[in-house]
Amino acid sequence: MKKSLPNSKPFVISLVTLILFLFNSSAGFAALRTWNGGTGGGKNWTTGANWVGGVAPVGGDDIVFATAGTITFSTMPGNVTYGSLLINDGNITFVHSSAMTMTLGSAADPDFEILFAGSLTLGANVNITLAASAFARVSGNFTINAGSTYNTDAASALTNVFGVITNKGIITCTTASKLLISSGSVYNHNQNGGNIPTATWDINSSMTLTALTTTHPTGGNQTFGNLTYTCPGMTSDLSMANGVAVASSLTVDNTGTARLLLTAGSFTVGGDLNISFTGSMVVSNTPDRT
Repeated sequence: MKKSLPNSKPFVISLVTLILFLFNSSAGFAALRTWNGGTGGGKNWTTGANWVGGVAPVGGDDIVFATAGTITFSTMPGNVTYGSLLINDGNITFVHSSAMTMTLGSAADPDFEILFAGSLTLGANVNITLAASAFARVSGNFTINAGSTYNTDAASALTNVFGVITNKGIITCTTASKLLISSGSVYNHNQNGGNIPTATWDINSSMTLTALTTTHPTGGNQTFGNLTYTCPGMTSDLSMANGVAVASSLTVDNTGTARLLLTAGSFTVGGDLNISFTGSMVVSNTPDRT
């Protein structure tokens, strides 16, 4: 005669519940999506065949680029939040037909990283925002083109720069502790006017202004490591902001047909003052400046 197992029904129910829990939990895990669509232009982010495994990234996934060469996107996914974006290799450009924002966060640090062999350009209509508590590390080259925005202003967000940031658009950061321009790194303000983001500048970092013509940027009342003006297109005399400090060297390399004016306030240069034959700096105003 067949013997029945004691408490078998509750055991089966518990086992089924456990299986369903594990299935649902694993379904919620972020997937790793690695680019496999080759190099060149006109790339489509949303085409599954362009990614290892044949599936395009969805919200929460971790994105990896490790392909040497130039990759330019013309189609992006629209507003989306990914766990992380890692650029190990390749010169990547994001472009989309309409305004979209890629939010990065919720993954293990870093949430956004450009390694030494990699570069990323935010082209037309593409913005990146760090989520709260997200961490970014830029060791390669990161360019924000005109009309695009990089936002590192969320609560407890942090961007640490060891490479080069070229800003032709907008970098949103109002707290110095959320953007660290580390030793040996460069912030290149490559636009006329605009705003220099609030940051913490290492004494051996460099802040360069390379495209001023008629308007000095706002946000200049900070303590920079090295500060360089190399603006051959300047056609109007520009006044340096009041409150500027330079821990290391100030270089006035090129001011075009105009002059850099120290008229808003005096300041101290901790290292060398270098004025080249293509640069012009005037110290004047009432009261006298020093």
